[in-house]
Amino acid sequence: MGKKSAAEIVGANLDRLMGEAGLSNVTLENRLSRRVTKSTIGRIRNVEISAGIGNIEEVARAFGLEAWQFLIPDVSTTNKPRLAGSSAAANSVTSSAADAELLELFHQLDDTYRALLLADAKKYLQVQQPTIKSASAKRANAS
Repeated sequence: MGKKSAAEIVGANLDRLMGEAGLSNVTLENRLSRRVTKSTIGRIRNVEISAGIGNIEEVARAFGLEAWQFLIPDVSTTNKPRLAGSSAAANSVTSSAADAELLELFHQLDDTYRALLLADAKKYLQVQQPTIKSASAKRANAS
């Protein structure tokens, strides 16, 4: 068998990841706030069209991936590919199952709830920061 085209790789990745997540074309369309339609999702899955980069970015983001990662055959959301010589942190690779679960749940939220969750997280960090700074200061003074 010959080398797969980019359209075939994207279609296969999309079909497999949707199956693993139990998503239908309609469910993914809703998750993407209709930025990619269910008919376009179906045509990409069936390799009836070559997805544009904008659609690849949207779909990849729904699975916690970047567009370039979606072009890797058999890409995994739990073991994301990294660029050679780059650190895991630079590529936003999650380090634990809990991180992966949190990211997956976040991606399932619509834009309004994502914004609310991010605002709450920032508030928690503001409350937590003085605690972290004071603990660091105590360690420094103890030295």
